[in-house]
Amino acid sequence: MEPTSPIYRLGGYREQALPAELARYVETAWVFSRTLTGPPIPGPGHRVLPEAAVSLAFECVRDDEGVVRDGRVVLIGPVVRPRFFAPGPGLHLEAVRIRPEWCIDLLGTHPGEHGNAITDVRSIATRAAADTLLDRLAQTRSSAAAIGVLVEWIGRRAAGAGAGTAALAHAALEQVRAAPGTTAEIDRVARGLGVSARHLRWAIRERTGLGPKRYHRLVRLGRAIMAADRHGARPPWSRLALRAGFYDQAHLIREFRALTGLTPAEAHLERAAQRTHV
Repeated sequence: MEPTSPIYRLGGYREQALPAELARYVETAWVFSRTLTGPPIPGPGHRVLPEAAVSLAFECVRDDEGVVRDGRVVLIGPVVRPRFFAPGPGLHLEAVRIRPEWCIDLLGTHPGEHGNAITDVRSIATRAAADTLLDRLAQTRSSAAAIGVLVEWIGRRAAGAGAGTAALAHAALEQVRAAPGTTAEIDRVARGLGVSARHLRWAIRERTGLGPKRYHRLVRLGRAIMAADRHGARPPWSRLALRAGFYDQAHLIREFRALTGLTPAEAHLERAAQRTHV
């Protein structure tokens, strides 16, 4: 994968664009890095907010020349409850975030089995396949090169995916992800796909471990907080709430509190303090 400019950044975290042919299966590539001499994230660390996706990640320490030590490949499961991430000096995470409906096809495991967990891939993949991937990643000298290895690995598995229940769940969730309104309107989505709403709800839960309503709540939450990250000290919360799919600002505040324990303003202030910490 060729290096690209970040499409989103917060402190030591940045997201990169992916090849278009993988967009069906993968949300984004992302990297977190902390220098060997940089200050720690303020407070208890970075608050990871709830989300449904899973990430295949290479976790390692890199020296100033990119040489790897202490590397391992992990699956970072869906974030069920907010948790804190406090990386040590020199830590690098280089990852691809996989749409949850494809987790079984691409990684051979159900996302619901890994909620709020970080799992060594050797426990869910054949030892030979996991060790081969780790060996290739350990030879890289940059985050871009490591992302390239992960993208190639996922791409080979995506070639055999794309049918059955996963395809039905994907077709529905693509509409949920794109829904501008405050509800996912799953009955309408089901009619358009030629199945019953009951069957569609089953297919989505079977593949993701979540019902469509819960999934849509997490999509709106992520949409709102990332939009706020791109603003200064005073995001236009009312406008951001409507654009993210909430009824109004009060609805946004209620959902934030329910899902994160914070108000949107509190979450934004906490994240803003991390911008210069890498």
